[in-house]
Amino acid sequence: MSLAMRCVQLGELTVAELFSPEPKKLTHLNLNSAGDILRDHHFRCIGSAWPYMVHLDLGWNAEIGNDAIRLILNACVMLEDLSLEGLKTLTAEPFWPIVTTCWPDGTFLYMTPIVDREVPFGSLKDQPEVYIRRSTVFCRNLKKLNVTSCDLVQDVDLLTIAIATHYTLEIVDYYGDHVTPEGREIN
Repeated sequence: MSLAMRCVQLGELTVAELFSPEPKKLTHLNLNSAGDILRDHHFRCIGSAWPYMVHLDLGWNAEIGNDAIRLILNACVMLEDLSLEGLKTLTAEPFWPIVTTCWPDGTFLYMTPIVDREVPFGSLKDQPEVYIRRSTVFCRNLKKLNVTSCDLVQDVDLLTIAIATHYTLEIVDYYGDHVTPEGREIN
């Protein structure tokens, strides 16, 4: 399903139906530039509504931020491709659970925040026996993440996520470049 840019027929009733808790067999949904009608609160019921979602494009919707993305990442367990171009209030916070930290005693902790986090005995960069890895339960199917033109998503956070996933998660950064071990691959 794809909603055209500035679709005049997309009203509250259609949005209400799309985000109602009844399960839908949607696998691909393009809501790019749907206008100012999409907001974080619309995504509260998607846990049961979009169980089969594989590809989701929410780019250029000014009223969508961290809360909606966090709900999507938790609810859409089959999601493989997420495009969030131009979400100006989005930060890396919804993506932090992708990365886990393994402590010397073998316990794991979800990262919050990701890089140079203060720990009881210094910072992560001072602990060679501490390593990061991809979560085995959060967004385990996600293969592509596009955050082009997302002003508040930091490159260092994207690089940490890429490292933790061993680059199995293709990340497209602010400039539209792929995050690589060298930092960015210029297109």
